[in-house]
Amino acid sequence: MQLSKEEVYDYMFATYEKSSTIGINYGYQRFEKLLAPFGLSGRVPEVVKRILMN
Repeated sequence: MQLSKEEVYDYMFATYEKSSTIGINYGYQRFEKLLAPFGLSGRVPEVVKRILMN
């Protein structure tokens, strides 16, 4: 059985996500951690953090 490119990419991303966000279950921190290696993360203002966490 051979996987399609999309299935391979899905598997690669799922593996990356599991290994890079250990201990971070939800919220903006999870996305910041995932985006950082690609130079796409940034500072989240305190007011946005409070809104997202509530």
